[in-house]
Amino acid sequence: MRILALAATVLILAGCPSSPFGPAQQNASQDIPRTLIVGGVERTFLLYVPPQAENATAANPLPVVFAFHWAQGTAAGMSNVTGFDDIAAREGFIVVYPEAIDGLWSDLRPGANPDTDDVAFIRAILNDLRGAYPIDARRIYATGLSAGGHMCSFLAFRTHHEIAAIAPVAALLAQPLAVLGAVVPPDSMPILTIAGTEDPIQFYDGGVVLSRGVTLSADDTVAFWVNVNNATTPPDTFDLPDSDPADGTITHVRHYPPPAAGSGAEVRFFSVEGGGHTWPGGPQYLPLSVVGPVSRDFSASEEIWSFFSRHSLP
Repeated sequence: MRILALAATVLILAGCPSSPFGPAQQNASQDIPRTLIVGGVERTFLLYVPPQAENATAANPLPVVFAFHWAQGTAAGMSNVTGFDDIAAREGFIVVYPEAIDGLWSDLRPGANPDTDDVAFIRAILNDLRGAYPIDARRIYATGLSAGGHMCSFLAFRTHHEIAAIAPVAALLAQPLAVLGAVVPPDSMPILTIAGTEDPIQFYDGGVVLSRGVTLSADDTVAFWVNVNNATTPPDTFDLPDSDPADGTITHVRHYPPPAAGSGAEVRFFSVEGGGHTWPGGPQYLPLSVVGPVSRDFSASEEIWSFFSRHSLP
């Protein structure tokens, strides 16, 4: 059964454009499609602008959250599964849903688009936004699911002076970045990461991710960022309330505060016991046999925004 489930996953993630994240369709209808030419290539993204933009000024600018989709996903799918538009409308931040070329981010992993510069794409989007809205350069954030989460980690290495915090979901640290980090460590970066212990695609204990190379284990991923961020150990630990016992998950949180003195940043890790390759609080976008269960005990989007809102660049 596991082989069949993984085979189905490969087929779904490798090319069916209508399959990912179908159930929640209300959010993307609020988003504005935008197109840019980057390096001679047409690139697209969706943009959500909150009502507060009408009163935003250079003295009261808008934060920006980038939300990166999974492999072979879409910008609209990421909007649908996260529900960030609703949070942005309440809290007053812009959401950008970029779209990858051929569904794959160029994030240093095998199988990526080696000739595509997605960092240049992100910078082009920011330049485009600056021409239209007063955005806060000190409060630019990145989150993503699966391959989108790997893109967040890659940005931490390439744009540490431009991104204030990241939050990869179902995306443990890829081996190429870990090797690079051992030679040229990135600057400290506040990070919240979420991983399910029963993820059937990116294994909690690390290993090969379909055709996209190898990841570290959840514990080794956390240890990497704790070291880079000079975060305080041992962590504060607690469990989230099991508000929906029927979902079969319990979430354990480890919080590593920033150092009391000197440079560094916090690390926050949500270990979803029983959780799958999913976005907590989002839809069960594919069958349990393919991606595992979704935790209903918390909203990843709410926790991520709460985390982001505490951080800004100097």
